[in-house]
Order: sequence, then C-alpha cells, then structure tokens
Amino acid sequence: MISTKPKARKPRRRAKPKGQDKMDIGNTYTYTFPAYAMSALINGDPHELEDEDAENLKEFLARESYIDVWDVDRDENGEGMEPYFSKSPEFGLACDCVDVTGIVWEK
Repeated sequence: MISTKPKARKPRRRAKPKGQDKMDIGNTYTYTFPAYAMSALINGDPHELEDEDAENLKEFLARESYIDVWDVDRDENGEGMEPYFSKSPEFGLACDCVDVTGIVWEK
C-alpha cells in the first residue's frame, strides 16, 4: 500500500554570515529613519535620492558601519509599520519616518 501522507520536511536554516557558526544577535538598535530613504537603505541604491539626501544617507551609514543587517519594524501580521511624522529623523528635515532596526551579530 502506498502512503499519500507527505513527508515531513526539515525546517530551513537561515544563511549564516561568513565566519560564524551561529547566527546569534549581539545587539539591536532602533532608528527613526526617513521613509523616503528606505529603498536606498534596503537596496543599497541611493540614486533616486536628491544629492543632499544621498550624502546624508552615506554619512549615516558610515557612522553606523558596525550594523550587520537592517530590518524594518513589523506589525503582528509581518507587514512593515505605517510611517509616522517625526521632527527628528536620523538625518534631514522633519518628515514621515519608519522605525528601522540595526542588527549586530554576536562575534
């Protein structure tokens, strides 16, 4: 008799950073990040930004160069949170922002 029950699959493992046996989070940091610059942060392509904003992003990333991974804060459904107005984003003038988490792997 042939079983039609699907085989149990092993859970997928996340990719590990080079040189690490484990993927343990050392620290996390939360930033109030301009919503208009999210694509540039996540995709690493600041070309759609104005020159001044691209320079501000470059300076921000240089200052926070110890961050290994960037992630957007999410709601209970796993969706990115809605932007909110902030008078003090990480760079630039007051604007709509999202909370971004910078993750540093445990070394």
